[in-house]
Amino acid sequence: MRLPAGREVGATLSPNRRTGRLRRLPHQPFPRARQTAKRLLPTLPVTAVTEEAVLCELLPGQTDGLTWDAYRAQFGEFDLVAEPERPFSPGGENWLEFCGRVRRTLAALGKQFAGKTVAVVTHGGFIVVSLLALFDVPRPGTGARLHVDYTSLTTWRLSGSVWTPAGYNDTWHLDRLDE
Repeated sequence: MRLPAGREVGATLSPNRRTGRLRRLPHQPFPRARQTAKRLLPTLPVTAVTEEAVLCELLPGQTDGLTWDAYRAQFGEFDLVAEPERPFSPGGENWLEFCGRVRRTLAALGKQFAGKTVAVVTHGGFIVVSLLALFDVPRPGTGARLHVDYTSLTTWRLSGSVWTPAGYNDTWHLDRLDE
């Protein structure tokens, strides 16, 4: 995502959002997520912006910052579907660990914010895994793919112990950029 465009898009998210009793805006500790959260802060009834490492994408380990060509040159090809227990690189997570972390994070958010509204700023991989985890899809590679647009909104509702999707990859706010 180009940062200037990302800043514009982040700014379009907040004015029309119904936020309920939002008090905290957790985000993953990556620069773009931090920038988006800070951009949203003045327009939401939030008292704190907090970095939470558990909201990150799959932790890449030693490959963090490498191009795909450099990754392949150093670590070879990687087939997530065929090798879900193989870490992405030394010091990184494997697919099963990532899915487990997302499940635990969703459970913790559900418990911590029971009966409240929470907005989380994260990246697409976390959103995709939330869908796979909550729908109990056993593994990736089943023939369908999920794509998450930059700054899109995905909404879940929790009632008791049941999560219900209320919106996925919503980009209504992007229409304002064309005006």
